[in-house]
Amino acid sequence: MSHQPDHPNSRRVVLPSGKTIEVTLFEQAPARPASFSATGLHVCPTCASELVHPIAWGEHGPDHWEVTLRCPECYGCTTGVHDQAAVEALDAELDRGTGALVADLRRLFEANTEDEIARFVAVLQADLLLPEDF
Repeated sequence: MSHQPDHPNSRRVVLPSGKTIEVTLFEQAPARPASFSATGLHVCPTCASELVHPIAWGEHGPDHWEVTLRCPECYGCTTGVHDQAAVEALDAELDRGTGALVADLRRLFEANTEDEIARFVAVLQADLLLPEDF
């Protein structure tokens, strides 16, 4: 018996393990004019997410940039021409976000490393490490 997908843009995929999953494809939201107010280019004008990032950019005159921005939460894309100050503010916000991600990654790495070391010490103390383990 063949079961039809629930969504018109869905299809069933059989994984190598034999498990069947249903994959639904959603259309990308069309680009629409954005209204980037004093909140900055990093804030989505549609959903107010602060995770907007550039996906394409190019010079547009001596002190303006044409930038295509994408929101990872609502999938909105906007293209607009922005002055140098707005683009520099976006760059500063992207640097701040990158710093926060690196700091989180460092904390996660340290926590995982501490956990691995604690497990290894427990194995050594219990004399469970044998030459065959290498």
